[in-house]
Amino acid sequence: MRFPILCLTALWLTATAGPAAAFDVVHYVDTSSYSTSDFGYAAAKGPVPVKVYGAPASGVEPAAAAAKIAEAFASAHLFQRAEFKAYDGETAGGYFIAVRFGGRGGAAAVCKGAAPSATERTYLTVFCTNDRPLSYISGRIGDGDINGRAFRRSFASLALELLPPTDASTRGDCPRFGCN
Repeated sequence: MRFPILCLTALWLTATAGPAAAFDVVHYVDTSSYSTSDFGYAAAKGPVPVKVYGAPASGVEPAAAAAKIAEAFASAHLFQRAEFKAYDGETAGGYFIAVRFGGRGGAAAVCKGAAPSATERTYLTVFCTNDRPLSYISGRIGDGDINGRAFRRSFASLALELLPPTDASTRGDCPRFGCN
């Protein structure tokens, strides 16, 4: 008797959860070429620009998505004070964040702006210096509404993964934010 009740409860929760039931998924994080000094240099040069290729949902302009992602990165409370802005043709000493929605291609192609993009919630987010990736993270955001809290939370979390407070050489075998 318990099993049918559990199944019905799970079915009801799934049906009534609506759009909030979408979850973020991180597929891969690489910070092996990342250095906190690179990020410090970029942050000292002024707002770090965010370039966006593609869109997380139909009807969303890449420039609007870039502005919302820049706001989310700024709200992430990174280990040092940093400002972000939508890309306007200027980089912070050659450093920038590139976000590609949909499409295929590696981190270097995204830094070069050569990776094809699409309208979907899968992403590849890269911290670049000129055409070279320093760190990147790929996955899928749960909500493509750029004005929603879930979108902002997703990219604030990504900022903490993409721009960690320690260098790869000092993290050792401890993933993400270190060992406990």
